[in-house]
Amino acid sequence: MGKGEFRHGRRYLARAFLCIAGGFASLYFYAAGLSINPMQDAFGWSRAEASIGSIGMSIAAAVSLPIAGRLSDRHGAVLISLLSSLGLVAGFLLLSTLTSGLVTFFSFVFLLTFFSAGTTQLTYNSVIVRHFSHWRGLALGLVMTGTGVGSVLVPLLLTPFIAEHGWRAGYAALAACAFPLGITAALKKRHRL
Repeated sequence: MGKGEFRHGRRYLARAFLCIAGGFASLYFYAAGLSINPMQDAFGWSRAEASIGSIGMSIAAAVSLPIAGRLSDRHGAVLISLLSSLGLVAGFLLLSTLTSGLVTFFSFVFLLTFFSAGTTQLTYNSVIVRHFSHWRGLALGLVMTGTGVGSVLVPLLLTPFIAEHGWRAGYAALAACAFPLGITAALKKRHRL
């Protein structure tokens, strides 16, 4: 198909890029480090105690990614990415309400990660693989830059926001960003993602 793949697949490429830029890997992964010091100050946690969130994230990812992959195979990327975007929003809103307790923090991060697994490259890369053959590597590379763009923009925009409004408001702002970017996947015409 050659260059015609980009003409026919550009909508999938653009949507996948935006969804990855606004998914778990970009939003939570790069925002967590920005909120950890203010959370340590608020709750009196040591750095080691605060790192329990990354343990919850790792466990949840190990459990949820194969499940999200299978569900995406069965029900399509649109439904799974949309539901996972709602999970990401709910997880950020949960974190914005955190009042204390390492167990609660661990649980909220675990839930956020578990229910947002479909917002990762896993879901969107399957779409790209389905719609690109000759230029598949380039298309995947372009989509994956969504994580890089998100990883630059999140700290750039969120750091001053947290400094002025606090880490709870930062998580609420991430929820507000995640939803419109996540539903981008559902904006399809005739083709099943």
